[in-house]
Amino acid sequence: MPRHARAIDALRLLQARNPGALQAQHDASYDGTAVARRMQMAAQLIRADLGCEVIAIDIGGWDTHVNQNAALHNRLTDLARGLAAFMTDMGTGMAA
Repeated sequence: MPRHARAIDALRLLQARNPGALQAQHDASYDGTAVARRMQMAAQLIRADLGCEVIAIDIGGWDTHVNQNAALHNRLTDLARGLAAFMTDMGTGMAA
């Protein structure tokens, strides 16, 4: 099957499963940060059972050069909260 046909099939599957409509599970609560939104989208893709083997999440804003202590504290807090919400959303099956 040509690559473009596989891409079209993947897009059709994504549209049919509509992962964006899936609600968080296990009383998970994602805050409004960019990190949390990305973690929630990853959880939705996993829950949609699309066959994803790897999901990459890009989180920028680490190289501040100014007020690094506060900036790093805020970025790490956002990351920790996003990861905690993701793990809660995925339930106990995600424990390593």
